[in-house]
Amino acid sequence: MITLSANRRLNVLAAGLLIIIAQTTCFADDALRINLTTKTAQQPAAFEAVGLPATELNRLKSLESTDPVFTKTFAVYVVGNTPDPVAPPVGGSYRVDGSRLVFTPRYPPLPGLKYRAVLRLPTGNNKTETKIEQELALAKAPEGEAKVARVEQIYPSGDLLPENHLRFYIHFSQPIERGNAYEHLQLLDAAGKPVESAFLELGEELWDPSGRRFTLLLDPGRIKQGLKPREELGPILHSGKKYTLVVKSGWPDIKGRPLALEFRKKFSVGQVIDEPIDTKRWKFNAPHTGTAEPLIIRFPRPLDHALLERTFSVVDGLGQRVPGRVSIADAERRWEFTPDSPWTSGVPQLVIDTVLEDTAGNSIGRAFEVDEQHPITKSVTAETMKFPITLAPEIPAAR
Repeated sequence: MITLSANRRLNVLAAGLLIIIAQTTCFADDALRINLTTKTAQQPAAFEAVGLPATELNRLKSLESTDPVFTKTFAVYVVGNTPDPVAPPVGGSYRVDGSRLVFTPRYPPLPGLKYRAVLRLPTGNNKTETKIEQELALAKAPEGEAKVARVEQIYPSGDLLPENHLRFYIHFSQPIERGNAYEHLQLLDAAGKPVESAFLELGEELWDPSGRRFTLLLDPGRIKQGLKPREELGPILHSGKKYTLVVKSGWPDIKGRPLALEFRKKFSVGQVIDEPIDTKRWKFNAPHTGTAEPLIIRFPRPLDHALLERTFSVVDGLGQRVPGRVSIADAERRWEFTPDSPWTSGVPQLVIDTVLEDTAGNSIGRAFEVDEQHPITKSVTAETMKFPITLAPEIPAAR
């Protein structure tokens, strides 16, 4: 392997924001470089490898945007306080644009968070390679008058969770710094003692694009029966016990300011839920034709909050999406859709993506915990399910 290195500093001004390259290298060809571009009205923020040979660009241009060859050529990693040699690269998609190889992350780069970009190019009949490695970060925005961040809500919102509960969603009032989330989180038992190895700590943390919602997974290896972590450490949660999820006050926002207050979610644990979601048990409250009454669906047990927000939609008789507002209530056991305009005659449909899960990871027609010794008696292979909505008759006008 041939590695070309030297020290220099490169500042690039793009879209009015300074891009800081904390560490860079000197290349054999000055035209060959890596940039981090900021978001514009036309495109999101992206990492760019500029000046690649035409032969290499032509080879990559013929590939699908998610082909693993791209990752082997150009990969981006989040830089944490502790180097992780096996940390996975940041997920996203690739494209060739002129002389540039462009990588667009699934989640936009956050100001102040460091990234390590690695470009590998074959040389000498593909027997050796040139490796270019840089650390990059978008500059933090100037300090303003914004309020200090706080935890707004943790989902599930209920205080009774199943023993095989799988994930939490932590919502913040403004974007939070990425890269060291697990240092600021703790699960305590009823005696206030930390639960050992409770979380699945991922190198690429699970944030929504806004940087305000963090997905925290409990280690599924301690949830599913027969796996080594569960056999060695036991389950994370125990039925009949009480726990507290702690979000520490030292967690900084993207401007480096710590959370205003520590946040604690206390909950009790009930029995394991290992049954698939059964849509036949849902209760529909149909609205009246000619009104803007909400369509209401009630579930026998709580469903995953984030999936409830994005897996349900309503379409009209022509298959066009009906615009409206969604609200979720009753500890994620109630979904409401209020249309922007009154319901018209016809038969609208509720469309559900079958990736929908409950809080224990059970999906429609399939349980998260599958007994390998028994066949699955029911499964859903369709990507979506459709439910006709029979509107109630129009309310007669008052005389």
